[in-house]
Amino acid sequence: MIKTLDIKQTREVVMGGDFQDASIEFPNVSGFGRNLPQSHHTIMPANLTKREIVLEIYEKTGFPQKEIVDTVQMTLDIVMRALSEGRNVELRNFGVLEVQRRKSRIGRNPNKPEAEVVIPERAVVKFKSGKILKQMLKKLDINQL
Repeated sequence: MIKTLDIKQTREVVMGGDFQDASIEFPNVSGFGRNLPQSHHTIMPANLTKREIVLEIYEKTGFPQKEIVDTVQMTLDIVMRALSEGRNVELRNFGVLEVQRRKSRIGRNPNKPEAEVVIPERAVVKFKSGKILKQMLKKLDINQL
């Protein structure tokens, strides 16, 4: 049986639980359907998911979750559409998503090193962190990563 956890319970499990003997499964909603990793040394926090964002907004505002899900998805759709049109996305104090051009280049197949492969020119997205995020990252203990 899968137990549904709210955001506080999720944080408690992820940040404070003992994973040596525990294997807790999240509900299969937006990427939660996996077991938490077991570690011998350091426990890394799980990736932030769209579902967690929705739950935290719900917890802080009390707005209906359906409306929050729709709003978050619309925001992501607008960002994706702008990027796919070649526009950069600037989110003050958070950062900038920049569309960059990668030139065509020659690569090699590791299984057949004698064969050269042409890697075509393509667009990629690069993230450049903003001022406040940079300050927050300076406080991060990189030994915990």
